[in-house]
Amino acid sequence: MSLSLLKRIWPPLVILAAGLLIAVAIAASGPEAPKRPPRPDARLVAVEPLALTDARARVVGMGTVRPARAVNVTAQVGGQVLATEEVLAPGAYACADEPLLRIDPRDYEFVVRQRRADLARAEQAWKLESGQQAIAAREYELLGDIVDQETAELVLRKPQLATAASALDAARAALEKAKLDLERTVVRAPFNCIVREKYVDRGAIVSGNTPIAAVVGTDAFWVEVSVPLEKLRWIEFPAGGNPGSQARIRQPAVWPEGVTRPGRVLRLLGDLEPQGRMARLLVEVADPYARNSEQRDMPPLLIDAFVEVEILGRELENVVRVPRRHLHNGYDVWLRGVDGRLEIRTVTPLFAGEEEIFVAAGLVPGEELVVSDLATPVAGLPLRTATTDAERGGEGAPR
Repeated sequence: MSLSLLKRIWPPLVILAAGLLIAVAIAASGPEAPKRPPRPDARLVAVEPLALTDARARVVGMGTVRPARAVNVTAQVGGQVLATEEVLAPGAYACADEPLLRIDPRDYEFVVRQRRADLARAEQAWKLESGQQAIAAREYELLGDIVDQETAELVLRKPQLATAASALDAARAALEKAKLDLERTVVRAPFNCIVREKYVDRGAIVSGNTPIAAVVGTDAFWVEVSVPLEKLRWIEFPAGGNPGSQARIRQPAVWPEGVTRPGRVLRLLGDLEPQGRMARLLVEVADPYARNSEQRDMPPLLIDAFVEVEILGRELENVVRVPRRHLHNGYDVWLRGVDGRLEIRTVTPLFAGEEEIFVAAGLVPGEELVVSDLATPVAGLPLRTATTDAERGGEGAPR
């Protein structure tokens, strides 16, 4: 390297070396930043505060509609059917005592006339015998004969009068029976009913006990409901003036949404359902065909229909309500603790319904129930809410 070239490059090298020395000195003399452990991310969740409330146990079961009264109407006298009424047709409604069918009454009218004549003769015979007894009594008093008691009764014609009186009673009973048979030529509905089947028609010859029609009472139906055995203690049955638990009947597949029919628990049946070993009870529904004015707009409840029954049971006081959608792994609930971390707590429900449970112990009013989904729920996981973010001015936002 020539002397002239060395003279040209040494000044820049000196300046570069001096700059490096100054930079190293400055770096060595500055303050050292403290090392901090990485802060874990807090999950943003939604919470709802828990509170005490009063509620009513609701027991839901499935049931089948059964008639409360169903009979076969039969003829009580024989004869030819002269006419059938319009209500004697399948699906027709009949009121109590409304005529269904008429049997030829002429034979029975003749019998009534005959029995009236028999009664008139019996009344005359009784009157004649009464007069004879009065004459015998006066004669007995005038003669003043002293006879024993049995002879005195014969002299006074008491046996003859008793016979006449018995014949008079028999004649009266025979007339009443003839009138009753005449009335029975008109077959009537035994109660408010709907005709399910018709067995005879005009011109048929019927005798006593001949089936006329199958009818079902329309004043009330029963719903045979199956419920779990453990739910029975929440249901009230009629006793001591208590009318029994109220119920709501719905048929989701048929009726419009939200439409229900009212009912009440009638009684507990004495056996279990064979398949599911569930308790069976009867719920009574008044006016199932909605024929009364106050239920005119309600849908009819048909026999053998499969319906859902919601029974309003006993009162639940000072309980905490937890929707089932916020339960995890059975009866685990997620809570946001006072330290802002996730707490997983298992609770025991006082009553478990279809959509919610009610807890009497194990949850404290004011605690925050986590209602958001967490992908990895681990006890102690840091949580934050929109409220805490607002209070901290965004400090809790995840990084």
